[in-house]
Amino acid sequence: MSVGKTSPKRMVYQLAKETFYTEGLRKRMLLPSMDLYFEHLKRRETSKGEIDPDFYAINTVLERNWTKENQEQRHVLTRLVIPSQNIQ
Repeated sequence: MSVGKTSPKRMVYQLAKETFYTEGLRKRMLLPSMDLYFEHLKRRETSKGEIDPDFYAINTVLERNWTKENQEQRHVLTRLVIPSQNIQ
């Protein structure tokens, strides 16, 4: 996705419109859901709630053209969108 190495994962997942890695892995491997798994998902959802609501109104997030192949300016767009939120 051409995001910075220090980009908050919660924002990268939202920008990519993907589920959390652990959630996808559990479903793909048909693993049972344990209490610790639900606690983990709850922490992830809480961190997702810390994202500034204005993030979802940014044109880059709304328009998906930058996700297509051979987009030379992808790294510029993603790095402008994520750091602008000032989330640690």
